[in-house]
Amino acid sequence: MFRNKKVLYLSIKNHVIRYGTGGEGTIDHYGEVRLPSSVLEEGVVYDPRRLQLFFEDIIDEHGLKRATTIVQLLDQHVLVRTVDIPDFVPAEETKGYIYSQLGETIHLPYEDPVIDVAPIEGTSSVLLFAYPSPNVNQLEEVLKKAKLKVAAADVSFLSLYRCYEHTRVPEKEEHLLFVDWNVDGVSVTAYHQDTPRFSRFMKSDLPTSLWEVHERKGQVVFEPKHDERVFVDDYIQTQIAELNKLMNFYRYSVSKNQQPVTGVVLSGDFPELGNVREEADKQLAVPVEYLSGDVLENGAPFKYADVTGLSYRYRR
Repeated sequence: MFRNKKVLYLSIKNHVIRYGTGGEGTIDHYGEVRLPSSVLEEGVVYDPRRLQLFFEDIIDEHGLKRATTIVQLLDQHVLVRTVDIPDFVPAEETKGYIYSQLGETIHLPYEDPVIDVAPIEGTSSVLLFAYPSPNVNQLEEVLKKAKLKVAAADVSFLSLYRCYEHTRVPEKEEHLLFVDWNVDGVSVTAYHQDTPRFSRFMKSDLPTSLWEVHERKGQVVFEPKHDERVFVDDYIQTQIAELNKLMNFYRYSVSKNQQPVTGVVLSGDFPELGNVREEADKQLAVPVEYLSGDVLENGAPFKYADVTGLSYRYRR
């Protein structure tokens, strides 16, 4: 598809741009850029011109002008839902049927969504992916002005699942809760039989002033200020309690036959991720594992798992 062409794999968070460069299905360089809080907040671009300049700096540094780009949308507004499709609707008209049912039998938390669908094998149901179109259009316009050619958009929980599958194939009976814990919030997605069953984003309530931020060898490092650690510890406890509630929600409201979550898969760039795993192990009563080791297959640090998963989208 992109043979002999440079590809930019781009993950955008509220606090950083994280990226990988390489070819189709491969990454040979990775890096990140810190974003000031005035540029992006809660998934909304407030300073598009400055964001464009950050993209242009990456392009100039790596010779990526007009490079094919695979971009990962911000987690805050992504919605995934299972929708039953009547037998009389042809497969090629599924998306049109869903659009016709918006506001009638299908209700979304925002108007004018961009949607995509994926069939669920062996059923008449599909997975509905939705995202508010103003947010997509705004980001697309910024990337276009930066002279990048967007070939596809993705979401983090799909990228992370690809990365996880690369190291361990989930068993069919497993019900896994993927927890992507980052500085800007926690994205939670339940998977069963290779299918995301629901997804939630929990915004961080820790102020940006709580972090000491350093740039070391092209990497952005967040560390809690010494006198602020008690707030970080309280935040971890609060969010793990929320994870426990989501596990109960999955068992009693999402899964068939009230099947419980059987394991937690942890990823993200949160500085205290080791403490998160230790506390989750104590409190969630299921095994908690990291998505991968400290270093990924391509030599990238653990926090680049979502970027790496973007490249796996095109592996044969």
